Amino acid sequence: DSLIVSTNVVGTKYYQIVATASGVGCGSATSSTSTITVVPVLGVTVNVPNITVCEGGNATITATTTNATGTITYQWQQSSNNVTWTNIAGQTGTSYTANTSTADTTYYRIVATASGIGCGSDTSTVSTVIVVPNLSVNVNVPSLILCEGGLIQIDAATTNGTGTITYQWKESSNNVSFTDISGATGDSLLVPTNVVGTKYYQIVATASGVGCGSA
Repeated sequence: DSLIVSTNVVGTKYYQIVATASGVGCGSATSSTSTITVVPVLGVTVNVPNITVCEGGNATITATTTNATGTITYQWQQSSNNVTWTNIAGQTGTSYTANTSTADTTYYRIVATASGIGCGSDTSTVSTVIVVPNLSVNVNVPSLILCEGGLIQIDAATTNGTGTITYQWKESSNNVSFTDISGATGDSLLVPTNVVGTKYYQIVATASGVGCGSA
């Protein structure tokens, strides 16, 4: 009087039972229909397989589930070595903003659990968040006195940051108010020395990486 239904194929099947009594004139009776719909098992993915950000940059990972049935619950996990995982307290939503206050590499994943019969849990692939120190830039000539018409080139060197680095040289006659030098967008500057006087130069470097900004 019971049947274990096969659920190894996705789709909908209808079942009913016919009961027959052997007593004189009892005959048979057919039950109402039982509808069993089998859906694919739960799957969960994250939208950021890996990301490199500067310290303080935003790194938000979002999860998406497919298939399964019932209520779906979530738990984010983190690891420092991509081997040993721990739950992140209170992080039970579909998105998580990683801590980027310190330069390091941390691995994240999410476990999704569906309450539907037989649906169980699924663990996403790993999202790697690499946090690098913020961009800095220095020049090779802090100060110099030279004769009129002398040749001097100032070179800039960046460290840290991520992404494409762009440059803008600036100049000032008072070391207070600086203006852009038109066309001076490389990492070096050939300084004009045809006029006697003192000029101050600086370069602004900008990194295109997430949260990297300018220095």
